[in-house]
Amino acid sequence: MNEPVDPIAARYGRKTPNRKLIAVFIGIALAVFLAWAGWVSFAGSQPQGKTISYEVWNDGLTVVDFSVNKPKEATVTCAVQALKADYGVVGYTEVQFPAGESYIVSSVAITTVSKAVTGLVDRCWFD
Repeated sequence: MNEPVDPIAARYGRKTPNRKLIAVFIGIALAVFLAWAGWVSFAGSQPQGKTISYEVWNDGLTVVDFSVNKPKEATVTCAVQALKADYGVVGYTEVQFPAGESYIVSSVAITTVSKAVTGLVDRCWFD
């Protein structure tokens, strides 16, 4: 019995898959995956700051209580902000934590230029 005729293959010929192209594609996909995995593992090792509470005392002062998780041997700095209703920054300070403890709870008073509605830890980084 004859195989059915594929008019496209009969006219242009049948191509076999290009093994080099497939190998290059797999190599690129593997490189992208390894770069992503490295980025994820590095991002997870950054110090973490978490806002516990804040208190707006008046137009010129906001107090923020926060915690920091970090490696014991690392020195870390955290940026703490006071924000107004439209998320504009009305107060900013940086707090540095020396090596020694891995979990720290801190309280910081932020001088503000106008009344804040919230206070928070913006980010933390290694020094």
